[in-house]
Amino acid sequence: MKVAKIYIQNRKRSFIPLTLQIADTQPLRAVGLSKTTYISPLTGMLFLLPTIMPVNVTMRNTNLYLDIIFVDENDIICDIKPGMPYQYEFISSDYPVRYFIEVPMNTCQENLIDVGAKIYF
Repeated sequence: MKVAKIYIQNRKRSFIPLTLQIADTQPLRAVGLSKTTYISPLTGMLFLLPTIMPVNVTMRNTNLYLDIIFVDENDIICDIKPGMPYQYEFISSDYPVRYFIEVPMNTCQENLIDVGAKIYF
């Protein structure tokens, strides 16, 4: 699987590096992190979408606690929502997004990453 290194500028203007597996096809997006039992800090998955659109994420087959970071067409975080293991309810973006990122839960809080933060590739 392809990997990307991105940087998120946090509220203290520091750059937080994330190493992310890339899910850029429908089959990869469908599986996502569902077969993963552990992800290291500052790692996760980048879900590239075919177009800018609202998304509904499901955790029904995922055994991880996650922060789900929704990102708009300007590479700005527009929402951050929690994902719980085996959660059946959809986790929906409040806005159309270009992509979203899943990282271990509390990554955003621990690294001072907020809505409005800019992402750099």
